[in-house]
Amino acid sequence: MTRFHASLTGFALLALSACTVTTGSGVCGVTPGCEVNNGGCDINATCGCVLGQSSLDDYLTCECNHGFEGNGFSCAPVVLPGGCDVDNGGCDFNALCTEDEDAVWCDCVEGFEGDGFTCTPITFSACATDNGGCDVNALCSEDEEYVYCDCDVGFAGSGWYCEPATFPEAAYDFIDDDTLNELEDLEVPIHYGDNPPDVTGTYFLDSLMDWLYVDITYDNYYVAFSEQNAAGMINVCTYSEDSTDSSCTVAAYITGWGDECFTIFANLAGRVDACEYDATSVYSGCVTEDGDVADYFEAFYDRDQQGQCDDLAAIGELSIIYEDDGVAEWTE
Repeated sequence: MTRFHASLTGFALLALSACTVTTGSGVCGVTPGCEVNNGGCDINATCGCVLGQSSLDDYLTCECNHGFEGNGFSCAPVVLPGGCDVDNGGCDFNALCTEDEDAVWCDCVEGFEGDGFTCTPITFSACATDNGGCDVNALCSEDEEYVYCDCDVGFAGSGWYCEPATFPEAAYDFIDDDTLNELEDLEVPIHYGDNPPDVTGTYFLDSLMDWLYVDITYDNYYVAFSEQNAAGMINVCTYSEDSTDSSCTVAAYITGWGDECFTIFANLAGRVDACEYDATSVYSGCVTEDGDVADYFEAFYDRDQQGQCDDLAAIGELSIIYEDDGVAEWTE
């Protein structure tokens, strides 16, 4: 049975179902109520419940929404003197006011949402669209300026690209877990996987800087990748433009994922002026549409040194260099 209550305020009152509104310690216990046809209220009214001493005393109220007037059963737009010319017709200042002979109408402008009488900014979420550009295996987060991508558990990478975090067994011939963990702690990108891009070519490094010692720079170097095969083997040579520093790999192995980003693990022999050395190196980057290598990093440590090597890092000391302008340009 539906119960009605007299209104002294001009609002209509009637009963509400138990599962719609709760107030105080009780539950509105009559049906049908607000869940059915808005409780009999006008579509531009809010249906609410008032609890009595018992469920038999419960009743509903119908109150016209902001911008409308009437008894709650029937609500019509409020017409202000002067229409839209006075106080934007009663509309929110972020709403467009229009009018006819009978009523004023309010519509929130682009970028805002609400009933027109109250408009609030629409919150844009970059992460809500295409995961913010992050990899499908990454968590997207954001602030007012930036989007951040973090690979999910079990995946590794920049967050923009994530790959299964399973280190290829063949790469252990060149690097151990301690060094690998040190590189990852220093946020040197390591690209796992068995689907590396073809990086064959020579690349010009014109803005190399030291990752750990920011005041150290290296002028005009080249890195050449050759003889890459399906088994993951590859040759690497690096040399300075003035030929005072050069090295080539004894053996190297390339990994990668997504046919775009790669990491090369290498044992090499080299010379700087009067110092000869054996070293372990790690090269990392991502091939661009133009054929260049973006986000180029190189990490290395000497395993042995012979000759005048005082100017080099000590044996076993890790060095990291990167291309400061972000791109190693393909030359041939």
